[in-house]
Amino acid sequence: MRDQIMSSFLHGFLLVVHEAGHMLMDPLGEFFIILGGTLWQILLPIVIMVYFFLSRQSYSGALVLFLVGFSLVDASVYVGDASARLLPLITFDKSTHDWWNLLRTLGLLEYDKILAGLFYVQGWLCFLLACYLGVVFSQRQEEKIYIVT
Repeated sequence: MRDQIMSSFLHGFLLVVHEAGHMLMDPLGEFFIILGGTLWQILLPIVIMVYFFLSRQSYSGALVLFLVGFSLVDASVYVGDASARLLPLITFDKSTHDWWNLLRTLGLLEYDKILAGLFYVQGWLCFLLACYLGVVFSQRQEEKIYIVT
């Protein structure tokens, strides 16, 4: 499954957001620069989702919730690789592995698999909720169309 996620179009998009997140966090210091990649990878889809729900575009919000789930599952692969550092990095330097640096700094490196599991489960909860809400909101949309016609 890891290979399917890492070679997907969505992963490529999220990788760009992830790398931009490092730069956006530059004013906050090294720890936040390192955290910023994953933070923005997850935060940007959440912000877009909230916008859609607040602007009463519920079906679109449900679709973006699916992207939030994908982002969490995608991040879980990276978090779970912290100890082993086997994933190919764009820097080609294992010492730049974000989660290895974060968890090592916090003294939590031995918990990388547990933390990855939490990301993974939250991602799948988002997937399931997105599917459920997608069906609910699409039915509501059909009812509105039926009433109007």
